Amino acid sequence: MAQIMNELKAKINGKNIPIVFPEGQDERIVAAVNRLAKESLLHPILIGPVKGEVHPNVEVIEPESYAGKEAMVESFMERRKG
Repeated sequence: MAQIMNELKAKINGKNIPIVFPEGQDERIVAAVNRLAKESLLHPILIGPVKGEVHPNVEVIEPESYAGKEAMVESFMERRKG
C-alpha cells in the first residue's frame, strides 16, 4: 500500500492540482486536507464553514458569501445529471 501511495504522490507532486473537499464540518476531512496542504501535494479547496484550524495553503470557500455561488451550484447540478 505504501508503494502505491508513493507512486501517486510522485505523479501529482508539484502539479498544484486543485481538489475540492465539501466536508468542511468533518474534522477528519479537515485534518486530511491540512496534511495534504502541508505536504504541498495539491491545491486543497475546502467548502466551509470549517470546523477547526486550516493550514495557510488551504483555500476556504464560504458558500453563503462566495461571489461565484450561482455558477458553482449550476456546475454541481450539471455534474449530478451525469
